[in-house]
Amino acid sequence: HESCARALLEAGADKDAKNNEGKAALILASQNGHESCVRALLEAGADKDAKDDKYRTALILASEKGHESCVLALLEAGADKDAKDDDGRTALMKASDNGHAAIVQILVDAGADRSYLTDKELLKAAGSGDKSCVRDLLQIGVDIEVKNDTDRTALILASENGHESCVR
Repeated sequence: HESCARALLEAGADKDAKNNEGKAALILASQNGHESCVRALLEAGADKDAKDDKYRTALILASEKGHESCVLALLEAGADKDAKDDDGRTALMKASDNGHAAIVQILVDAGADRSYLTDKELLKAAGSGDKSCVRDLLQIGVDIEVKNDTDRTALILASENGHESCVR
């Protein structure tokens, strides 16, 4: 795919053209995990922070889909790590929501705003049995003893829902 993308770019293809969903080639390549195409488009000067019709950037979609190599390429190119989609969700939120622990760590290490990684996220992860997300949230300092509106802690939620891996 990379050689085809490079040939098209060299022939003058519009690197920032969008489809009917507002997705440019960089967004689509990132969403589908095509790192070599992502790098070729970035080298050609594609807009690293372009947004689709739902205000999702290439970094948001790569993070949501778990494409670590694309996330790294976009961060190396200086993509906005705190851009928000039309629901106010960032790449870090999407990675966390989808259990992509390595990407959560990469984004945190890159300086993404982690203030949203609140107690609510820990409670959600514990209640759904997402052990890697629970571990990652605890490693970055989320309060282990936080309670939800019914006074349940993460431990209570994990136990209540039978998520032994989170309890341990």
